[in-house]
Amino acid sequence: MRKFRDLNPGLKSRIGYEIDFEDYSVEELMEIFNNKVKLKGFKADELANLKVQKILEDAKEVENFGNGRFVENMVQKIIIEHAIKTRKVDDMDRLLTFTEEDIPEIKAEESRKRIGF
Repeated sequence: MRKFRDLNPGLKSRIGYEIDFEDYSVEELMEIFNNKVKLKGFKADELANLKVQKILEDAKEVENFGNGRFVENMVQKIIIEHAIKTRKVDDMDRLLTFTEEDIPEIKAEESRKRIGF
């Protein structure tokens, strides 16, 4: 938004303030992840959480990686991967638990979409 505003000096003079929204920390993103997983009726085991944490740590290094939206998209991808991996499983605990093998390799750069040319 800052880049957009700076393109037009008249616009910049009409907006006399800025609000900075800081990115979430990895710990906060993990809390968001676990809350979203729980709301969808699942849980993640310890190794799955460690893998998700590593993905989030790597994502934080990418400029404008999407923050909370990145977590939402990641949860959706994990649900799909989990469904594929457990399609022939009868164990209810396994059906409701994400494991390390359910967590696909997710990169923040891949989640960004280009607009324009």
